[in-house]
Amino acid sequence: MKNLKGAFLDSALKKIALDMIAVQETGLAIDVTDTLRNLNNKHKLVPTEEFESLKNDVHLSIAYERGRKLKSMSTAGYCRYRAEPHVEAAMETMNRLGTLFNAPEEKTS
Repeated sequence: MKNLKGAFLDSALKKIALDMIAVQETGLAIDVTDTLRNLNNKHKLVPTEEFESLKNDVHLSIAYERGRKLKSMSTAGYCRYRAEPHVEAAMETMNRLGTLFNAPEEKTS
């Protein structure tokens, strides 16, 4: 069976943390560790020896989500940020090519 890694793992941890926060915000006092243990026993999220890591990461995700202030970001601005290094590299390449093609021809006698 495949395992979640990278951004998919981050997304899964975030969803679990947000679910825990949502339950807590209803006024119910839940024990996150016990709830995670029950979820892991039922759904086999991680092997038993990795449960402590799951617990740690979910607690960190909960703390992160509770402390987060930013609610949105410009899609266009983020795309420009991500594209900037590629655009700069392309401009540099075009400048180098332009220099090569616009170089004065050498006269041979």
